[in-house]
Amino acid sequence: MLIAKEREAKEMRNNSDELMDWACRTLQPCSIPNPVQGDYHSYFHTYIQHVPEGRAGGLLVEQLGQMQDLFGRLTESESLAIHSPWTWSLRQVLGHLIDVERVFGYRFVRIASGDSVPLPGFDQNVLVDGQQFGSVCVPAMLEEWLGLRIANVRMIGRIPASQFANACMVDGHRMTASAAACVIVGHVEHHLIVVRKRVVPSGMQV
Repeated sequence: MLIAKEREAKEMRNNSDELMDWACRTLQPCSIPNPVQGDYHSYFHTYIQHVPEGRAGGLLVEQLGQMQDLFGRLTESESLAIHSPWTWSLRQVLGHLIDVERVFGYRFVRIASGDSVPLPGFDQNVLVDGQQFGSVCVPAMLEEWLGLRIANVRMIGRIPASQFANACMVDGHRMTASAAACVIVGHVEHHLIVVRKRVVPSGMQV
């Protein structure tokens, strides 16, 4: 069983490498305007503050390589580590990043397309706990995140500039398409900062 799981992880790691090679050759940064006050609830400032003016489109693509570099080198045992005071393992953090990439990609396309039907919130702990991430190897999870991000880069890149001002109610608060796009970028940036703090002191080779 262990040998089979290691073989699966190796195959999935190769798949992720091939996906990254393709992405680096084909994806181009798009232009994403930074949101202004009133475009989002103050809660999301935690993430949007990590997106410098004019850099959202570039980071959207660059984070593909950053995620590959950080999570692509984790062993299965390292991915299960929990470093106090944090309460999620690194594997659960990666699962959370998958969830938010998917949810906010959906939110963005709804808002940017002019759909004004209010969007609900979600419980991040329920999503992480309910998906059995412990049974999936890290390379497979990374490949899933890479696929979602590549899809989001393409989707955001084809939206006309004028539609980034479109807004909708999200979890009871107004949010524009530009804010949703910047949350996608800023959320990953936030967690990359935290994960780097966790893995470097622990001596992991990342």
